[in-house]
Amino acid sequence: MSKSDKPPLGAKPYYIAHGERINDLADAIKRTEDINDIRFYISEMLLICSLIEDMKKIEPKYRMKKENGND
Repeated sequence: MSKSDKPPLGAKPYYIAHGERINDLADAIKRTEDINDIRFYISEMLLICSLIEDMKKIEPKYRMKKENGND
């Protein structure tokens, strides 16, 4: 992640944080043989996908407000 990817407060952008979490969950799935754990991890992945879709919808509106100085 480059310095320009970080907002003024230094929080990771959602697409970086969520990508890291999905990778962690995929690794957990590879390490387990428990079908219930796998289902749980996949459920979280699907929720993250929904959240990413929602964030992509509102992000342009947020950026436009910031650029216009309407925090």
